[in-house]
Amino acid sequence: MQSPRRLYVLDTQPETAEVLQAVLAPQGTEVTSVKSWQQFQYRAPDQAESILVMNAKFRIMPDSVEDQQSTIPRVVIGAEKKETADISEVDSKQTHPSESERQVRELFEYPELFQAIESLWKKAA
Repeated sequence: MQSPRRLYVLDTQPETAEVLQAVLAPQGTEVTSVKSWQQFQYRAPDQAESILVMNAKFRIMPDSVEDQQSTIPRVVIGAEKKETADISEVDSKQTHPSESERQVRELFEYPELFQAIESLWKKAA
């Protein structure tokens, strides 16, 4: 039996988790709303099928969790995409997506968010 997919939502808007729950739970996905990065760390298992949907406002973390955060597949809502060539290394880490990150605009459409989530699950499979 395959373990269920888990989606953790760390957002300032509670309706994001509610919509994801309504659409994805019937498909067997466990959707959990968390209110802080620390709460996510406490709950999150080391599962390949876990994804974090987070608001970019929660992205600045203490150094102790920065490395762990960078390994978790995630969708970042409201991430700024800078296109200048002279970005510092720190800015580059925070503004350019990695292979395990997808970005959607602050004012996103839900199909765009679902597509980003699905692309991460397909990559993990």
